[in-house]
Amino acid sequence: MIFTVGEINIMATDLQRSLGFYTNVLGFKIKERGDGYVHLDCNGQPFTLFEFAKEGFKNYTYGDLPAISLDLTVDDLEEIVKHFIKFNVAFVQDWKPGDTHTYIYDPDRLVFEIIQKEH
Repeated sequence: MIFTVGEINIMATDLQRSLGFYTNVLGFKIKERGDGYVHLDCNGQPFTLFEFAKEGFKNYTYGDLPAISLDLTVDDLEEIVKHFIKFNVAFVQDWKPGDTHTYIYDPDRLVFEIIQKEH
């Protein structure tokens, strides 16, 4: 069997708050809005943001609970970290210059690993 990744669904507690994060902070593009959902695009990868989660993760450390985290690659990690700081994005751990990756939380504490592309 051969699998390919299709749409990635994100369950949020607050659609507008999460939509602001995914569009303003991560740069995803809105493709379509519906009642309780928004279709997004991240460089050709489709995502759908749904608003029906009852509550977000609270007071847990990354890796404590079963989960899937997504990796996003970037050309200039240092610039992206500055961008995240400007938007008050929560980091899983402090980033130090020279690190090739960092981890951030979305508004519901879902984790993204941000990785420096190899040049």
